[in-house]
Amino acid sequence: AYKALRAAGFTGWPQVPSAKLPAAIALSERDPKDLQWGTLDSWLIYKLSGAHVTDASAAWLTGYYDYAAGSGWDAALLAHQRLPATMFPAQVESWGAIAESDPAVLGARVPITALIADQAASMVAHGALERGDWKATYGTSGVLMAGTGDAPETIHNSMPAEALAFAGGKPRFCVEGMVITTGSLVEWLCGGLGLFASPAAMDAAAASASNAGTVVVRPSLAGMGAPHGKFDARGLIAGLSFADGPGQVARAALQGIAFRFREIADVIADALPVPEALPVAGGLSASDTLMQLQADALQRPVRRHAVREASAYGAALAAGMGAGLFGESDLKRLARYDAEFLPKVGRDEADAGFARWRDAVAP
Repeated sequence: AYKALRAAGFTGWPQVPSAKLPAAIALSERDPKDLQWGTLDSWLIYKLSGAHVTDASAAWLTGYYDYAAGSGWDAALLAHQRLPATMFPAQVESWGAIAESDPAVLGARVPITALIADQAASMVAHGALERGDWKATYGTSGVLMAGTGDAPETIHNSMPAEALAFAGGKPRFCVEGMVITTGSLVEWLCGGLGLFASPAAMDAAAASASNAGTVVVRPSLAGMGAPHGKFDARGLIAGLSFADGPGQVARAALQGIAFRFREIADVIADALPVPEALPVAGGLSASDTLMQLQADALQRPVRRHAVREASAYGAALAAGMGAGLFGESDLKRLARYDAEFLPKVGRDEADAGFARWRDAVAP
């Protein structure tokens, strides 16, 4: 089935539809017109309200999203797999009057005024909806995302075009590069290896070391995402000597994360008109040491959002726009930052350190 889809031209990443969906329908022995298929968000809203809906930011990864239209489902693909459009959730705007909760569920009719994926919501938190706007999120994994405007662009084979949102009758697209092991590296060094009592203890150790010495870390315990796309790559700690201690290992780990983000940032900055500063959020952004290392590696200011969980904040802002409380023009004003980190080393030193790390950890 997958070979047939590929031969018909329907499997170019990120458009990877389910080759087994028609077979699953057949096994159900139900009329497809009596079935509904969708995403986690469409199921949640259905359970809350009875409405079967989704938005572009959640729909694109199904493989059935219509990139050409910027909304809706790929009619040619549905016809090829003989899937009725009625099975699929209706695509609604990412913020607006989407549905109301069933009183039997929440005890009242509560308006549902936003439906948006987590990283797209984080872009809303930074007011980053236009072409070239970007942001980085440091969570369990790390993501650097940038808007490409109203047209999909693939700037690198490891950074496919994605749907960012659909609002005001206008599609918005983006690209993203992922550092698969980010906060999970810290958790592993603390819990898995037991080198540090807690993430806070590791951060303190990193801050206590003036440099990482000759220690280098490649944060790739589950593979290397963009711009490498080498998912069989594994983590690396190298360059250890008798002169090194926990502080050097901790600092090298954070520096490895910062350098992985630089790899992605360099690709995006070469392709899109990004601003000078990089806005950031996520739990690991609480580390001043990591944020300073990131500013040094990028040779750019790094601005930290005051709300670390910016995805939740962005979803709330999207709901506010959907309820008519404010508009997109207010988002920059509503984005709040509590710190800005400026580079403390020069370009030559930053580039030399990055080159040494890259040579040492090349997969």
